[in-house]
Amino acid sequence: MKKNIFLALLLALSCVAKGQLKLPVEVNEIREQLQNASAMSYDYAIEQRLPDGTVNRTKGKAELSKGFYQESNTEQLVIQTDRWFYKLDHASKSIFIIDVRKVRNKLFNGKTSSNPFSVVPDSLLLKYGKVEVKKQNGIAKINISFTTDVLINNIYLEYDLTKKIPLVYKVNMKMSYGIDGWNYEEKFMDQILTANNFSLKDDANKEKLSDYFSYEKGKIKLKKFTQYKLIQQI
Repeated sequence: MKKNIFLALLLALSCVAKGQLKLPVEVNEIREQLQNASAMSYDYAIEQRLPDGTVNRTKGKAELSKGFYQESNTEQLVIQTDRWFYKLDHASKSIFIIDVRKVRNKLFNGKTSSNPFSVVPDSLLLKYGKVEVKKQNGIAKINISFTTDVLINNIYLEYDLTKKIPLVYKVNMKMSYGIDGWNYEEKFMDQILTANNFSLKDDANKEKLSDYFSYEKGKIKLKKFTQYKLIQQI
């Protein structure tokens, strides 16, 4: 899933900061605090509803610190550092490993960052948005709703202004999951993503890539799940 679940929120608040919408000063302060956070972890739950009524649910944990991002649940493990992107997928029994530096240099001339809090692309997304901000008992509640012209239906954030930490984050959006074989039209499902139990402490017990693979003389050697198919770009 990547890159972290705050991307849509930061994108929205970035547009706010550029003057596309006039909001209270707290919004810009929250944006700066999220982008400058040295470490953060949170639990998340994803609910996906397909047109045929099928409902898929996933729960996991995400962690972010300087030069490091990790997202884990029962189906996948994603780890990204300044050097590597690693994705372990149990459903497909596959492992994806990418040399982030080489991809970054090829596509962006080395000007991107692995920290999604530090770089947020420009967008006119909020051109279609309606924003409401309420404050009560030191809690800021930000609700951004969108028209049907964009895939994101709604973004909601509760933020503790005193402790400077998110409390609840929720995104309701449309997600593409394939192509209709008859009409060659993209198929979409409803997805609701909720995050809570936030912490601003760095987890000393987070996973280490060196436990999963080694890289020597231009070759990758798996240490865990060696029976899985390796897909690499190095």
